[in-house]
Amino acid sequence: KPSSFAPRPFAATEPWPTAPPAAPTPTPTAAPPCSARAVAARRGMPCGTSMRARSRVSTPSSAMIASTNFMQGRCGGAPSAILRCARSMAWLWTMFDEACWELHRPVPGDGAAAAAAAADRRAERRRRGAEYPSFPLADYADDGSFWHINVDFPGVQAVHKDPWVFVVHDLLSAEQCDALVAKAAPHVERSRYGLHDDSSEFEAGDERTSSDVRVPYEEVPGIQATVSTLLNMDECHFEPAKIIRYQGGDRFGLHHDSMASSYEQGCCDCPTSFSNRVVTTFVYLNDVATGGATRFEALRLADGRVLRIRPRKGMGCIHFPAYMHTAPDFDSRGRRDERVIHEGMPAVDEKYLLTQWCWTGPLLREQLDEDFRADKFLSDVIL
Repeated sequence: KPSSFAPRPFAATEPWPTAPPAAPTPTPTAAPPCSARAVAARRGMPCGTSMRARSRVSTPSSAMIASTNFMQGRCGGAPSAILRCARSMAWLWTMFDEACWELHRPVPGDGAAAAAAAADRRAERRRRGAEYPSFPLADYADDGSFWHINVDFPGVQAVHKDPWVFVVHDLLSAEQCDALVAKAAPHVERSRYGLHDDSSEFEAGDERTSSDVRVPYEEVPGIQATVSTLLNMDECHFEPAKIIRYQGGDRFGLHHDSMASSYEQGCCDCPTSFSNRVVTTFVYLNDVATGGATRFEALRLADGRVLRIRPRKGMGCIHFPAYMHTAPDFDSRGRRDERVIHEGMPAVDEKYLLTQWCWTGPLLREQLDEDFRADKFLSDVIL
């Protein structure tokens, strides 16, 4: 990581602590799997803190030491006291450090090959995007009615307007998709659904014949960090992600992702007023040649056809199942948006997808309903 700042040293009132040895420059090759139970021990960290950040917050970086030396000379004071202050703001340094690394990430191979590969990815993204209508992202404004996502995220395409529905090309890499399927496949069980709106009673039935499993937060910190950046939403709003498998003939009939009630006073899982599921993000984890499309019953294209999203490996889809607590129309706050009712059409080829539901405010993770919790580890692979 670059560190070109080298200030003139100033006199110290006490010896300056020795800088830690420089860490080797990371490479884009996959890190070896680490223990999920070791990661679980870090659960006391604030929500939204990345795993890379959690592993570094107690160690001053060379940039931190150089800047603190500069502050000491300008402002006076013992370096150890300044260092304690800097450590208390470690999240700022971490964000800066992460940004520098992303800007200067080494690209494998020679420059010409990397540029050609990037051009191929852009061409493939344009080809896939041509399957759907494309609305100008400049028209996407935040009026407080629905959660507002980060449309500057690479690959975002608006495929419907009023209500907004987005696809995100290459949201996850092929390697991430394969690893998620491998993690979930041995553990999936028959899906259940609520017996009626806002019910805490769930059972299997003919309307939903898929299989699924919840994934513990500690096993997918990188995946949830990516979704967090895309949505402009802290991860403490997230339910545990769910991986769903559809085999031949499996389907999920017309349904809503949000609750029918608006929970004006909050609910046991989310105490924020007018709480509900306000964002659904799902990602297809494999290519599907036939069947298994996601069909939005009430959304029509310009030619009158119903909006259908065809499964493509790594592609995400975002829609907004409920109004925000900031909606200008008071009666709409926290209410379900009936327009985004949808179904998972019968599968012909096997289909896997990851679904991330997000709430109006932070969730009380220890109080989640049994059907929302992820109580068992799936594997020691951290994604």
